[in-house]
This record gives sequence, structure tokens and C-alpha cells, in this order.
Amino acid sequence: MIGAASELVLSVFLVVLLTGTALVANGCIFAAYCRNTNLRTVDNYLFMFLSSANVVVGLCYPLQCLVDLGILNYRAACLPLACVLLVVGFLIAWTIVGLTVERYLNILHPFAARTILTEKRVLCIVCFILFYAAVTGAVVPLVITSAKSNISPEVAANGTASGLNECRLANLVPSRNYRYFYLANRVVAIPLFFGIYLRIFLVARRHVRAIGVQVPAPASQDGPSNYQNGTGNAAGGTGNTQRPERHSKAGWRRQIRLTLLVFAIALYQSICWIPQTLLLIQHQSPPSIYYTLTHFVTFSTSATYPIIYGLGNRDFRKALTNLFGCSNRLNRPRGGEMVSMSPEGRGGSRRTVCTIPDNGEP
Repeated sequence: MIGAASELVLSVFLVVLLTGTALVANGCIFAAYCRNTNLRTVDNYLFMFLSSANVVVGLCYPLQCLVDLGILNYRAACLPLACVLLVVGFLIAWTIVGLTVERYLNILHPFAARTILTEKRVLCIVCFILFYAAVTGAVVPLVITSAKSNISPEVAANGTASGLNECRLANLVPSRNYRYFYLANRVVAIPLFFGIYLRIFLVARRHVRAIGVQVPAPASQDGPSNYQNGTGNAAGGTGNTQRPERHSKAGWRRQIRLTLLVFAIALYQSICWIPQTLLLIQHQSPPSIYYTLTHFVTFSTSATYPIIYGLGNRDFRKALTNLFGCSNRLNRPRGGEMVSMSPEGRGGSRRTVCTIPDNGEP
């Protein structure tokens, strides 16, 4: 069994690691979103809403560690913290469901997605999720707490109505049905995730294969020289025949990559909630170190989501590199050279280097 001093050192390390990573990662996402107008699209509304919830989770984690260590053991302080975490838990769960549905529409109904997922409708969905989370995560627990006894059946059976159990969820919200309801909101959507993503990947794979087998228009009877003129273009202005197919396939690959990122977020949430699920359904209080490690795994989603989506999404990754000046250093010409690319087809693009004299002469 780990000692109290060792557990305190471990908790401080976990707080610095998780809270610092969550604030820095989500802060970079917000900075890139605010500075780059290309990221202010309807597709990113739900993810930015998820990042806002992640910031709240990261800020609440140090207080949760104080509860796990028994330092914060006042019901008047723990109940508001529990309500905030319950609200954020509902927000994160249903926002990921919204991201999953958004990916489903973009893959299976790409032409109707833009008319269905309008800015007004997405904002209404965000407001509905916020209202639902506030009612079920704050109002209902406060009503249950004021109507029932302050001691839960589990605590009464164990005879530990004081001490570290004072700020546990079983004491703060003495209703086993509500805890199961909260657990259902976090866990029941997992089979829905896997069913939807399986359908998405099957359809996307079929579409990419269908686009890949398309062939360009046949060359005219003037011979091979009319099909390819040596620079990657067809003579007579037919060099753009493959461009729609190429762009269509690139668009599908981009949608698949975004879907994989959202699937990784949903899968990570499902894995991290396994120990929290076991913690909510058991009837006896485990050691405090179990609470510390379980809450770290559960709260780690606040730092992992922005890393997965921010670094995996090419638009966010480019915005972040521009934000820190990495793109300017990588693209800066060397030795007074000015580099230009002549658009002569994808396969025959030519790199032109112009040397600029140091004395300013033309």
C-alpha cells in the first residue's frame, strides 16, 4: 500500500502534468481558431465546444485531487464541484455523439450535409446539449440532495459516514438510480459509436474504390503525343480531365481522416471510462490511491482530445505551425533565392530558383 507522502507527491505530479497539458493544448487550439478564419467553419463548432469543456475539466482536476487526498472534505465545497463535473461530463458525452453524427452525415450524405448542418442548427444543438447537461447535471442532483438523506445506503452499510467518503459522489448524491442514469449517458452511446463508425468506414471504403477505378477520357486519334505532351498535360487543353476525379478522391480521403480522428476520440473516451464505471457501480469504498489513478485516467481526456484532433487535422496543424512561425522558417528561401513553382500539372511541376543579388541590382 502506498504511503500518504508518496500519494501526495504522485498527485502533485499528476496535477502538473494533466492540468498543464490540458491548458496548453486547448489554449493553442483556441489561438489557432481565433487567428485563422479558415477554421471558423460549421464543422469545427462542436469540436471547439468540446475544447471549452476540456478547459473546465483541466481546471477542476486539482480540486478533485484535493478531494481524493482528503484535504478538501467539506460538503458545501464539494457539492458545487460535483455539479460542475457532472455537467461537463454530460457535455463531453453528448458533444462526442454530435461529432459522430456530423461525421455520419458528411460521409453517407455528403450533398445533403451542407443543407442539414447549417450554422443555426449546429448552434441550436450546442444550446440544447448545454441545457440538458445543466438540468441533469446540476438541477437534478441538487433536488435529490435536498430531498433525501445525506448518507447513502452504501456508506450506511459500511459504517463510514465520515472521513474521506464525505465528498464522494455516493454521499453527495445519495441516489443509486441517478448514478446509474449518469453512467448510462456516458456508456450507452459506446455501442452507437461502433455501429455508426463501422457503417461509415464501409461506405467510405466503397466510395474511395469507386473513385479510384475511374479512368480519364481516351486520347484522340492523333496519336499518343496528343494525350501526353511531355509535361504532364494533354495537348489541346485536355490536361484537366483527371482533375475532378483527383479532387473528389482527395476530398474523400480528407473526410475519412477526420472521421478517424473523431473515432479515436470516441474510442479513447470509452477506454478511459472503464475504471470510472467500475468505481460507480461498486458498493464498497476502495483505497484512496484507486480514486487518484481512476480520476487521472478519466480526466486525461481533457489533454488528449486537443492533441488527437489538433495535430491530426491538417488545417489545425497548419494553423499551429503558422502560429509559432514554423512555416515561415521552413519556407524561407536560402541564400537570397526566390523560389517559385510553375503550374505545369501535378506530375510535371517545375521548381524555378531566381537568385536575388545582394547589391540590389536587377
